[in-house]
Amino acid sequence: MSNSKRLSESNTPADLRPTTDYGYPWATTTPKAQVDLRHYPPPEPPKSVPKDPSALIFEDDPPDPEMASQQPRTRPKERAAGDEEAAADLKLGEFEDVPTLSNSEVRLLVNAVKEKRVASGKPMPDSEILLKTEDYLQMFSRFKNKENIAAVEKILDQTGLQRFERSQLGNLCCESAEEAKTLVASLANKISDSELQEVLDEITKMRNFTE
Repeated sequence: MSNSKRLSESNTPADLRPTTDYGYPWATTTPKAQVDLRHYPPPEPPKSVPKDPSALIFEDDPPDPEMASQQPRTRPKERAAGDEEAAADLKLGEFEDVPTLSNSEVRLLVNAVKEKRVASGKPMPDSEILLKTEDYLQMFSRFKNKENIAAVEKILDQTGLQRFERSQLGNLCCESAEEAKTLVASLANKISDSELQEVLDEITKMRNFTE
């Protein structure tokens, strides 16, 4: 090897010397070969970066304490006032003293309001909500006749039960006391099975008379 060739190789950095591994300096078989990054351009930045930094977090990444301490972006759902629960211990919260109506009574009331509006020349618009409400009441109202609705209400008033419980009995029209106490758990210790069965039988008679 000539002196000029040895001199040129000695002055050439090891990472820029030609190799037989496809011409890439970092692919050289020399174990101690090092790459001088100053001779190579920096990597190009990504074309688009997600607006949400959390999109760059993968499942395997450890949690970021700073992001974990941030407040959630969505406002938490506020808990309704009171503690309503229709269980063995009836809790109606703010609705404790609010009168309740059965589906049959609501249907009667809606029809009366519509008739009054028509008579006054200001009929109610047939909105989607109103039409769906009327369909629901027509399907689930156990009693359609005004006299029978009043008679059932009178029967239930004599039980001394709460308005909510009376409305439930008027809606369900159970056949047995066991069924009624299963569906309306708060009745368990308020009325005997025999007394409740008598009430249900009277309600059933009014329903059969209606049908």
